[in-house]
Amino acid sequence: MSMVPLKVLSVLLPGIVACGVQAREIKVYWTDNPPLICEKNGELDCVAGVLIRNAAKAGGISIRSVEIPWARAPGVLDRIPNAIFAATGKNEFTEKSFNWFFQVYSDKVNVFTLDEKTIKSDAELARLGKIAVRRGSPFIDYLKKRGIQDKVHETNDWRQAVAMMEMRRVDALCLTNLIGTTNIVTLGNVSESRLNRYQVGDMSWYIITASDHALNEDLQQLQALMTVEKAKPYFQEILKAYKVQN
Repeated sequence: MSMVPLKVLSVLLPGIVACGVQAREIKVYWTDNPPLICEKNGELDCVAGVLIRNAAKAGGISIRSVEIPWARAPGVLDRIPNAIFAATGKNEFTEKSFNWFFQVYSDKVNVFTLDEKTIKSDAELARLGKIAVRRGSPFIDYLKKRGIQDKVHETNDWRQAVAMMEMRRVDALCLTNLIGTTNIVTLGNVSESRLNRYQVGDMSWYIITASDHALNEDLQQLQALMTVEKAKPYFQEILKAYKVQN
């Protein structure tokens, strides 16, 4: 029987071992919310999606994308330690005890109006009719803080809210600048020049993990890789294109 030279074996062995090791996989749960997070051509996309995808690729980490309703996310994360959810807002009203895994970007919370309806003070804000806010959204808290919760008109989603504003069934819509601008312009087919913005607060969008799970090695590596990706010029250009000042 012929023997394999030790020198040759030392070259082949790492490749043989690698073939037997299962690729690391992180599940990425998300709810469609462009341009924060979305999917295009079967791949994660938009701001957070590009960040996650590129970081995973740089670290040789496989990701499995799973779209779920936001309401299911906390329960899913509690059951699956090697998973993240992209993304949820963190503000002064936040009480959820998530592991705030990674800050994607910070943004302004605005009340948007169209055309001649410009808001320059809380007094003018209080004189508006109804303000569309997605049902269960933290943006309701910003209006409650100003004592105008009676102005809230809850909608099922942002598409419905945009349509109601365009049809003049509500006077305004409350959302963060990047997501609000994109949705109003895209879904409502509205020119950005028609938009007015009145800032009512700030919010940071975070990727989260379960609150009671320590980060395992894969998640720690992904976190570090995302920090590197976020500092790269291409990511800063994405934010700049959406007028986000981080």
